[in-house]
Amino acid sequence: MKAYDRQKFVESNNRYAAASLFNDGIKGDPDKEHAVIASAGYASDGEYIKK
Repeated sequence: MKAYDRQKFVESNNRYAAASLFNDGIKGDPDKEHAVIASAGYASDGEYIKK
């Protein structure tokens, strides 16, 4: 998935907003963004955040 496509996908899914992805202190911090995306169900791989 291209970065632009990923951004559109994430922005268009309410589960990421509900998981606080766009909150100050998370948005812009790649480690925190990855953790939120994983917790919101982006990937079913439990090791996703480590990859």
